[in-house]
Amino acid sequence: MLIYESMIKNLQLVPNGTNAKLLLRHSIRPQDNDGNADFSLGLTREGKEFAKLFGKYLGGHLDKNFKVDIQKVKTSISPRCKETVEMILQGYRKEIPIQEEKILHTMWIENKEKWDKVFRDYDKKMKILLQKMLDGEYFDGVYPVNLSVAKMLQVMDFYDNTAKKQTDKKSLYRLDIFATHDSLIMLLLAYLLGKNIAEFNEWIYMLEGCILWLEEYKLYVVWRGDRYEIKLESSILELLNQKDI
Repeated sequence: MLIYESMIKNLQLVPNGTNAKLLLRHSIRPQDNDGNADFSLGLTREGKEFAKLFGKYLGGHLDKNFKVDIQKVKTSISPRCKETVEMILQGYRKEIPIQEEKILHTMWIENKEKWDKVFRDYDKKMKILLQKMLDGEYFDGVYPVNLSVAKMLQVMDFYDNTAKKQTDKKSLYRLDIFATHDSLIMLLLAYLLGKNIAEFNEWIYMLEGCILWLEEYKLYVVWRGDRYEIKLESSILELLNQKDI
């Protein structure tokens, strides 16, 4: 099994010495008959090996000229996300505390019961719901999209002054990992890049993600081999500077 070429290109687009964040979809998991997957599902055997291989690459064990410095790992509470980061770290060959983070599981959900009703009312058609969120449509029990995005960015600790800078001199840059789910990443990408959901020709693959870093008031996003420079709107910056949102 090979690592996605687009992911390797993403990693190579990050400037040396950067404090970057990898927002990553979990690795391969089983799929039930209706095309959906229960959040309680873990990874397949193939999914575990895929994540472990990716960790080997990040640790410089497959390409001696490429290594990143992983210091922080956060994950959704879902078993498949937790197993993904566990296997990545196993391949990376370093023990790092794994923090479970609710926002990486819920992001836009203010009230789970109300959200579950909305989800059922739309026959679980997530892409339609994501676009309606982007369009600013109100749903009971759901945060506004700008607040949801701010919550996700805040979880990545861009303004964490206690965070250590790159410590491994053999590494090209620091890369913290945040394991989550496809819909959360796609909503964030669509919002930041100013796209509609339909403009993404291919949905995010399992064990695929985007890389983000902040330079003053500019957010840089690398996605599928392209680098985007985004000037964050004031409402997002204000929310990011709050301790709890």
